[in-house]
Amino acid sequence: MTPAASRYAARRVVRPVDLAHSIGRNCLVVRWDDDALSELPIPYLRGWCPCAVCQGHGDTVRFTEFPDTIRAEELHEMGAYALAIRFSDGHDAGIYAWTWLRRLAFESEPAGWKGGAFRNGDFTDDPAALAGRAAPNWSGIK
Repeated sequence: MTPAASRYAARRVVRPVDLAHSIGRNCLVVRWDDDALSELPIPYLRGWCPCAVCQGHGDTVRFTEFPDTIRAEELHEMGAYALAIRFSDGHDAGIYAWTWLRRLAFESEPAGWKGGAFRNGDFTDDPAALAGRAAPNWSGIK
């Protein structure tokens, strides 16, 4: 691979080719253009809402536990880069960029459900970053 091709590959944003809201399973199902399949529980997405109301204005995005009863009432694309979700608790301020959804996916590194924090874009489960927030338990979905 040439250096230019290598830089392009490192910057390439994986995009969804299909999105489905599984109401019965209460999850968002995403097929990515690299053929990966992600199933993201709706309460898990609510817990990772990236908006300033939920996260403040710092460089850290932390997971917050929400009950399994949280549902998505409306989903719509924001341009060609993100998904907006209105949750059953009325919250609708978060914009979930495709890159953010992919980072949260079970199969993304570090593999598994993320329950810590992203600080400056890097995931950590360091207790200092968690500040007493619980890790998610989505044992029924992989």
